[in-house]
Amino acid sequence: MFTGVYEMKNRAVEGYLEILQLPGNKIKYFLQAIRPNSIMGESEGIVNLTGDDATDSITFWNSDEPCILHFHFKPGHVEVDAGNVESCGWGYGVRAEGTYHKSTKLKPDFRSNAYGETYKVMAAKSFFYEDS
Repeated sequence: MFTGVYEMKNRAVEGYLEILQLPGNKIKYFLQAIRPNSIMGESEGIVNLTGDDATDSITFWNSDEPCILHFHFKPGHVEVDAGNVESCGWGYGVRAEGTYHKSTKLKPDFRSNAYGETYKVMAAKSFFYEDS
């Protein structure tokens, strides 16, 4: 139902969101937000799904406060809210809030980002890029 690729485009930031609905009321996500000057931020995880909502709380090594991402699914799009965005470990001024419209219902492969680069997940919350 929620599986697919979603995109957000506005003047301040572009966003790319891959969602895979998993058994047991969970989703796997990969979120990337990019400012026009190519400063970007990324987050990924597997979180519980309650009805049409999912929330991830991530505390990075260099922060005392968690980065909170809330996903609210609606027909054809996802509303993303971010709390404590300064704690997300993203580039300066990068924000992921907004409406992401579904661009495909296909199952995401979680192997490429918005630039078409591929990466391999080497450990939880870590990835390395490789040229394609």
